[in-house]
Amino acid sequence: MLNIKEEIVPDTELSHLIKLLDDEDEGIYSNIRERFISYGDLSSNFLKDFAEDENVLLRKRVNEIISTINIERLEKKFIELSKKMIFSKRRFF
Repeated sequence: MLNIKEEIVPDTELSHLIKLLDDEDEGIYSNIRERFISYGDLSSNFLKDFAEDENVLLRKRVNEIISTINIERLEKKFIELSKKMIFSKRRFF
């Protein structure tokens, strides 16, 4: 099942964003980075194809974005698990 963002974001948008990812303007990079991060795993899967690119700047930024997405995913899972653990403890006391 697709999530809402996967349904809305066509691959062509990600293809356009990747072309701007190695822009030297930090403002442009920051906006493109946040856009990729907002799409989470969809972006991560797309970006994996560029993780070994010959363009050093692109490769560095791709790997940084993938890492950020992975960290955010782990943080969400940790919070969910923590809430479940707290809820479980309350039921026993």
